Formats: sequence, structure tokens, C-alpha cells
Amino acid sequence: MDNYKNFDAELGIINFIDNINQAEISITKEDLFSTIGIISKVGKELIVEVNNNDLESLNDNERFNEIESKIDKNDYVLDSFTIDSNSTDISDKGGFFKTICSANELRNKRFNKDSNSIYKCFIKTDLKKLELFHYQFETVAYQKEMKKFYRDCLRIEFENGEFDIIQVKLDDVSYFIIENKEELSFVKFENSCFAIRQALGFISGYMPGGEEYFFDNNLNYYYVSNHRAALDSMYYPLNSNPHNKLHYKPDDAERFKDQLNVISLAVFSNLISKIYNNRELSASIILLLEASSVRSLLLIPSVFSVIIEALSRIISEDETGQFVPVGNPELANEIIEQLNDVIDEKSDEIGSDTGVLKLKRRINEVNRPINRGHLTNNEKLTLPFEQLGIRLTMDDIKAIEHRNDFLHGNILLLNDNVQTESELNNYMLYVSSKLYTLISALILKYAGYSGYIINYPKFNEDMCNIETTEDYYRFI
Repeated sequence: MDNYKNFDAELGIINFIDNINQAEISITKEDLFSTIGIISKVGKELIVEVNNNDLESLNDNERFNEIESKIDKNDYVLDSFTIDSNSTDISDKGGFFKTICSANELRNKRFNKDSNSIYKCFIKTDLKKLELFHYQFETVAYQKEMKKFYRDCLRIEFENGEFDIIQVKLDDVSYFIIENKEELSFVKFENSCFAIRQALGFISGYMPGGEEYFFDNNLNYYYVSNHRAALDSMYYPLNSNPHNKLHYKPDDAERFKDQLNVISLAVFSNLISKIYNNRELSASIILLLEASSVRSLLLIPSVFSVIIEALSRIISEDETGQFVPVGNPELANEIIEQLNDVIDEKSDEIGSDTGVLKLKRRINEVNRPINRGHLTNNEKLTLPFEQLGIRLTMDDIKAIEHRNDFLHGNILLLNDNVQTESELNNYMLYVSSKLYTLISALILKYAGYSGYIINYPKFNEDMCNIETTEDYYRFI
């Protein structure tokens, strides 16, 4: 597939923006002010210093948009332009009034947010964050001049058209680049980029963000420094190289060598489409990434429980009628008899005839029909797993039902088995690992994925000091 790309012109403009230093700028806001100052890019901010009293009447923290500007005879617009401070500086040569301003957005005047175009979005990132695509995504190749890049491009397609996501590796600073292949409004492109970034973050564990540079197909540009910051999660659901996470257990890694798979571009596209079209799912993905970026054992389990509850509303389909857990009456009776036998065997340990009687009454009702229209809260939480065909273990259900603990203020999940600070931390990490694995199973299965995912409780069992009977990867 021919997929030629050359970003030299855009990278040249980005270099110009990043190296603005003590350049003269004129700024005008209708009839409010018109003056000359000095502009510099300091970190992620554009700082404008005006050494006269033309802005003296403006209050600190006043903010303006659509500031007409000129730098080196070229016309620009500054947005999110804020008056940071007004002061009088006194030196040997006398006193002068100084105003310090900052701006979060800069665009050349020809960049039109209301027009359709083929856009590109450049997002700065650390070079080490660009080793994502190979073992997690199906990729396509792209070419630059005579060189071919095999693992640095994803091509996705959903209702807003076809997009390429490219990793560009440079010496000092690197970029994720998102470009649409057909003309699109800027608002739709910007919203598509946000959905793409979220999906990237969920699959890879790193959502690029922070400084963004947008270009239309005529190289008009728009720089914004304050879009949602990058998020670096402690979790990610997929990696097709078992030696990556099982480098310390090579025999176990070999067992999974030819079984693990990446996410296909079709499933990844479907995930992006679902995020783009569902604000609740979008918010859940961001909440998942933010909580796991903080790495707080107090915060993560409760937030993950909230996410599972949100996903149950997003994914579950309403059902009616009744459902009998065991459809075969003879089998149901056999199960009830065996459970009653267990109660009889343990009756001395139970130590109470009343307790034995109440347990048997409950057991006799174990196959009672369930009204699908009137599920309990816990049944609602497990319903999306049932509908998507994800089998839950008793340990899974126990972790999900911790939602009730958090709801009633037991944020430490204290119980008779968890007493010391060390036991508490271990159990909180275990619950976090379990809930993340369940969340990732739900989201991936909802998007159409079938295959193995990373089973974090198993990977973390040594740290948690909680031995599991599970395997390192879980098939969904």
C-alpha cells in the first residue's frame, strides 16, 4: 500500500513557534487597546510583556479572545489572552509601567476553524512513549522518500472518515500525529482526535496530550497549550509479547508465545467510534486513565467500582421476562440436595439449629426464577458480563460487589481478614488489579475484541501476597 508522508514543513513551523523569543509583537483588541510588546514562548506558555501604560486600565486575570497580532509582519490571532500582572518598575533610568500577559493559543490569521479541510494534529511526547504500536496494535506501513516505516502507523475508520495515527521519532522531541484522509470540519476533527487519544490511552496505557499543533492542508496553523494533559496509566490490557511482562518466568512466557494477539484495526476503529458517540463511555475512559495515573491504592478501587457501574448502564440491554438459573429441574434438585448435604455435614460447626434451618431455606430457593425487569443492584453490575459472554468467577463477583462497601463508606474494605496496614495495602492492590481486568474485559468485548487480555491479579500476586488460582492471561 502506498502511504507517503512528509512532515518537514509542519515540523519547521512547530520549531518556529517553540523558539519564539523576545520577538516584537503588536496586539490589538477592537477599541479597547492597541500597543506594542515583546513575546516569548516560555515552557508551554506564550508570554507577552508590554513596557508602557497602554494596558494599565485592565484588571489582573482579565481574559480576552480574538486579539489581533502581528509578529515579523505576519498576522496572527491570540486566544485565551490573560492579564497576569500590572506593576511599575523603577531603575536608574526612572520608572516605567509594565504589564505581563500570557496566551494559551496562537493561530495565523488564515487558519479558519469554520472551514472543512484535511487536518493534521501534532502532539508532543517523550521518545520513550513511542514504543507502543508493535505489540499492541495491528499496524500499516508508511513511506518517507526511500525509507519505509512498518510499525509506526495505524489506519482507523469510523463515521468521520479515515484517519492515520503516526509515531514520528526525533532526537530531542517526538510526536504523535493524527491526520484525516478526507475533508472534515475542524470541530469534528478535533473531537475525533480526542476520541482517538482516549482509545490510544486505554489500549497502550499512555494518552498523549498537552501541547497540540493543528495544520490545515494549506499549512495554516493553530497552536494550543492547554488541551487535556497526557495521562500515563499503571495498567494496559494487551501486549502480544509474553516475554515483555513474563521476562522473569520464561517457561510461562513460552506457554503463551503463539496465543496472545494485538487489537485489530477494525476493533480499534469500533472502540474509537463508541467513545466518540457516547459521552458516558468517554468519561469512563478518562476516569479510568486518571485514576490509574494517580497510582493511589485508596482512590483506584472506589473509582474502578464507579466505572463498572457506569459501564453496566452503557453496555447492558434491557431485558424482560423471567430467567431460571438451572433450566434442568432434575439437575437443580441434585444441586440443592448436595448443598443441603454440605449444611448437614457442617451443622456442628454452624452450632445453631436456627442457622441451619435458615441456610436450608435459602438453598431451597436457589433456583427461584429471576425477574429480568427487577434485578438487584449486584445483578445489574454483573449483567453486562453475562450479555457479552464473559464468564465470572466467585472472586470476580466478590470484587464487583465491593461496590456496596464503597457506597456505604467502607473505603478501606476493612473486614475480619484484613487488619494490618500491610494487609490493607495488599488487598487494595488485589482489588484494583481484579477490577481493572474486569473493566478492560468489558470495554474490549464491547468493541468486538476476542482473545487474551492481561490478568493483573496473577501478575501482582507476589506483591499482594495473595495467591490466585488464575493464569497470567485471561481469554475473553
